Amino acid sequence: MGRTIKLIDLSTQERIALEEGYSRSKSPVFSKRCHIILLKSQQRSSKEIGKILSITDQAVNHWVKRYQKDG
Repeated sequence: MGRTIKLIDLSTQERIALEEGYSRSKSPVFSKRCHIILLKSQQRSSKEIGKILSITDQAVNHWVKRYQKDG
């Protein structure tokens, strides 16, 4: 049996801010972090997000935990 996907429930304001950060940021690192959270809010697994963004699922989990803690 696989692991449960941790869900991120975003408010409209949070989603808009993340979408702007993803599309308009001059920092590729910040843009990727925003993209991770947006994909996670679509109920995608960390493994799937990692494949999409060419990063490890551990890196995905790190940024998801950090977002949940600090926003």
